[in-house]
Amino acid sequence: MKTKRANNAVSEIIGVILLLAMAVALFSTVYLFVMYDALDISENSPPSVTMLGTIGGSDIILEHRGGDALSLDTEIMITISGIVYNMTVGDLLDNESKADGLWDIGEKLIYYPSMNLTNRQVKILVIDAKSGSMVMHGLLQDGETSVNPIAITRYATDVVSYSAKLWMDYDFKNYSGYLGFAWKPDGGNWTYSSPPLGSGALYSGTGSYTEVISGLLPNTFYWFKAQLKYQSTTIEGSMMPFFTLGWEMAVWHFNESTGTIAFDSSGYSNDGTLKPSALNRPQWSNTTSDPKWATWVNGSALTFDGIDDYVEVPDDD
Repeated sequence: MKTKRANNAVSEIIGVILLLAMAVALFSTVYLFVMYDALDISENSPPSVTMLGTIGGSDIILEHRGGDALSLDTEIMITISGIVYNMTVGDLLDNESKADGLWDIGEKLIYYPSMNLTNRQVKILVIDAKSGSMVMHGLLQDGETSVNPIAITRYATDVVSYSAKLWMDYDFKNYSGYLGFAWKPDGGNWTYSSPPLGSGALYSGTGSYTEVISGLLPNTFYWFKAQLKYQSTTIEGSMMPFFTLGWEMAVWHFNESTGTIAFDSSGYSNDGTLKPSALNRPQWSNTTSDPKWATWVNGSALTFDGIDDYVEVPDDD
């Protein structure tokens, strides 16, 4: 019986030892796995960085204020009015600062955009190249997000029977292109500027544009609209109306300031002669009883005495 108990005791001890050995082996495996995994995470964990982004005039400035240094291949994405510009820290950091291969505390990145930043939305995104993590994302300036050029139809001036002066405002944003107009009588077909849109003078930036159109019909209601073309895209402003004058046979501006003839600018040569007769021909500088030239709204004008002054135009058969 004693021998039997001894054998059992040895068997139990061996079993316990085997279980302990298996537990230790399993614990070691788990411990090593956790340690290796922890090391892997620490090598690729996001850096802790404090940055300050500002806009100084027409420049975008990003300053490293504290935390981990970043490598020169750190990605920077700057979005201005919807247009994305990609670069790296190495592209923006000055040569002296990047000599150590890092972007560190107190060092500034300065980006000089090719466009005016006034009233434009500016956003920035910084991505650490090693971990692939976002270390900064923010709105530096709120403003316009549109990147497409704008054409605004304004109004028509100097409208007479056969011609009118059309006006528009434009903003080409970052592009350059061409300007023109389209016009038509109400219910009719469109007529376009000459030369055709896409040729002629090249414009950029912002401003106003005018064009005098001719060949219109007298006493007619018209529509017109501004047109802007950049690359292969044409943008049109809203339609605006104007109404031409009736059939004109003569146009006298009475702005000659001297002489005895009031010239017709309609093209029909219906010039007028200042009266009374040659015996009492007007003396523009010192007479008061006859028509005389005077300074007025349009630079000069013709005054009448209300008794016998008039302008005579020959009959036109």
